[in-house]
Amino acid sequence: MSDRIKKEFRDPPSEFRSAPFWSWNGEMRDDEVAFQLRDFKNHGMGGAFAHARIGLVTEYLSEEFFSVWKSALDTVKQEDMKLYIYDEITWPSGFAGGRVADIDPSTIGTLAKYRVTPAAAPDFTGEVLFAAAVDTSDSIWRFGEVLTDVPREQWGKHTDGNVMVVYIVRPFSSDGMGGHPYTDVTNRRTAELFLQTTYDEYYRRFGDDFGSSIPAVFSDEANMHSEGINTVPYTPHLLKRFRELSGYELLPNIPAVFRNVDGIKLDRPAEKIRYDYYTTLHDLWITNFVMPIAQWCDDHNIAWTGHDVEHQWPQSHGGRISPSEQTTYEYRQWPGLDLLLCYHLRDNPTNFDKFEMFEIRSAANQFGKKRTLCEAYGAGGYHSTVYDYKRLGDYLLVGGINFIVQHLSLYSYAGYRKRDCPQSFDYRQPWWHEYTEFADYIGRASFMLSQGKMEQRILLLNTSTSSYIIPGEEQDGSIDHATDVHCVRNPDMSDFLTIVNILTDQQWDFDIGDEFSLERHGSVSDGRLRFGEQTYDVVIISKNMRCMRRETAILMSEFAAAGGLIVTTDGNGNNIGEYIDGELGHSETEQVRNAVECISGADEIDDYLARHLHRRITSTTPFPTGVQHIRRVLPDGRTCYFFVNHSMGTFETEIALDGDCASEWDLFTGETVGIPCNSIDG
Repeated sequence: MSDRIKKEFRDPPSEFRSAPFWSWNGEMRDDEVAFQLRDFKNHGMGGAFAHARIGLVTEYLSEEFFSVWKSALDTVKQEDMKLYIYDEITWPSGFAGGRVADIDPSTIGTLAKYRVTPAAAPDFTGEVLFAAAVDTSDSIWRFGEVLTDVPREQWGKHTDGNVMVVYIVRPFSSDGMGGHPYTDVTNRRTAELFLQTTYDEYYRRFGDDFGSSIPAVFSDEANMHSEGINTVPYTPHLLKRFRELSGYELLPNIPAVFRNVDGIKLDRPAEKIRYDYYTTLHDLWITNFVMPIAQWCDDHNIAWTGHDVEHQWPQSHGGRISPSEQTTYEYRQWPGLDLLLCYHLRDNPTNFDKFEMFEIRSAANQFGKKRTLCEAYGAGGYHSTVYDYKRLGDYLLVGGINFIVQHLSLYSYAGYRKRDCPQSFDYRQPWWHEYTEFADYIGRASFMLSQGKMEQRILLLNTSTSSYIIPGEEQDGSIDHATDVHCVRNPDMSDFLTIVNILTDQQWDFDIGDEFSLERHGSVSDGRLRFGEQTYDVVIISKNMRCMRRETAILMSEFAAAGGLIVTTDGNGNNIGEYIDGELGHSETEQVRNAVECISGADEIDDYLARHLHRRITSTTPFPTGVQHIRRVLPDGRTCYFFVNHSMGTFETEIALDGDCASEWDLFTGETVGIPCNSIDG
C-alpha cells in the first residue's frame, strides 16, 4: 500500500488531476481539439469537460457534434486522459438546448405570481387563483372581501382600495434555451426527456467507455425556476403532491405561501402552509429530477457530478428555488459546488463559502463518496493571478474538495468569446508554463485527499428548514461570499455560523447533518448516532434551529435516551424546535428540549467539546482564523493531515498529533521526508 501511494503521489493518475471546463464555442475541428487536449496534459491536467457554450457553431448534439466528441475521446485514450460530459448547452441543465420542450410543451411549468393592484384599474394578465381587498399597512396583511369569483373589471365596485391578486403566469422564453422558458424540473417528464435526448445519446455512441475514459457527467445549476420573490412554481402535479403529503388543498391557502395574512379562513397556520409548500417542492425536486438522473448514472456506470444553486443557503426562496440543497448530495455520485471569482480571502481570512464545502464533504463522508468537485475561478478576470488560484485551490482542498475544475478554457477567443467569463486556462496566457507546477500540486493533493476516509465525531444539524416558515419576501441574506456571521438576518443564522467558525478555527472534526437524509439513514447504536457510514458521539443544535422535522426530534430523543450527547447553544432551550414540521405546539418540541444540554451561546461550544472529547490536534500557540486542516485515515492505518494557512499572516507553532512518527509529503515536488518528532505521554 505504501509503495503504491508513494508512486501515485509523485505522478498522480489522470483521474486525480484537474480538468477544466473546456468551452466548445466555435466551429469545432478535430486537429484543434487534439492539440488543445494534449496541451492540457502537458501542463499537468488530466482531461477536460467538453462544455458546449455560447459561440458554438457546430450544431449541439448533431452528428457532426458527436463526431468531434469521438475525435476528442480518441485523443484522451491515446494520451491516458479523461473526457467528461457536460450535459447541456450553456446552463442551467435540464432543457437539452430546447429539445425537451420541443418534444413535450407540458415540461414548461407555470408559476403563481402575486401583486397588489388598484381595484379600479387591475394591472396584470393571467388566470386568477385568488383575489381579495387588502390592507397592507401592517406586517400582517388584512383581507376584506374575497373577489376571486368577481370579474376583475368589477373589483372597483366592491372596494376603493387595493386588491391582492394571485394569478397564473408562464415563464419568460429565452433564446439561450432554444426559444423556450426553462423547463420544470419538478415534472418527472422533464427528467425522462432530458435523459432521453442527452444522456441516452452519449451512451448510445460512447457507452463502452463510461466509467473509464468517460468517468463522469456534469449538470450545472438546475433549479426550480421562479421569476422573483413574488413568484413560485404552481403546477397540477405540485397540487396533487401537496395534497398527498399535507392532507389539505393548496389553492384555498395560496396567499399564505407569499405573506402572513389575516381576514380569510386558512386550513392551517401560515407558517405551516409555507413549510408544507417548500417541503413538497423539495420532495418533487428530489424524486422527479435528482433521483432519476442519479439512478440512470448508477445503471450506466458513470458518476453524476456538478452543482445546483447552493449559494443562497439557508433560504428556501432566493429568486431561484433550491431548498435544503444538501439533500441532493446524497444522490450525486460526485457532489459539487462552484466558487467563482478570485477576490476571496485576499483581505479576509475566511468566508462562508466554506459552509457549502462542508455540506458536500459531510455528505461524502456519510455516503462513502470518493470524489467531491468544485467549478472554480470563473469570471475572475484576465487580471487574476496564479497566486489567486493557489490560495483558492488550497481553500477548496482543505474544505473537503478533491477535484478542481478550472472555469474555463476557451476553445476560441474570436469576437465576443474572449469576454465569456474569463480567466481562460490555456496556452494563450503568459503564465501558462508556470501553471504546470501548480497543476501538479493540485493533482497530488487531490490524490491524497481521495484516499481512505474521514472519521468525524461531531454532527452539527443543518438549520435550513427554519427558512421554510418565513415568507420569501421576508427572507433576508445568504452566505454567498459573505464573511460576517450576521450575513443571514432572517431567519437569523448568526449563532449557527459562529459555531461553524469556532469548530473550524479550533480544528474540531465535524460534519453537517441534513435533516432529510438523516431521516432515511440515521439510527442509534451503542450510544452513538449512526448516519450512513459515519458514527457520531456529539450532536450540536444551534439556537437558530427554530424549525425541526418531526423525525429529527424523535431521533434526538432516542439518541439522548441511549446516553448520546446533544448540546444546544440555546441557553434555556426555549427556541430550538419551536416549530415541528412548521407547526407550533407539538409534543416533540418538549421531547427534544428535554434531550439536550444547554450552554449559553456558541462561544461556549469549544469548552463543552473539550470536556467530552479528546482534541486530536493541540498547538503551543492558539490557531488564528484561517489556519485549517483536513484529516483522512488511509487504508493501511496511517493518518494524512493537510494543513492550510489562509490567515492574513505567518503562523508558527508546534503541534501535537496522535501517532508514532511523521513525514512531510511535498505537494510541489512529490518527494517525502521524515519530520523530527518528540514523544508526548508515550
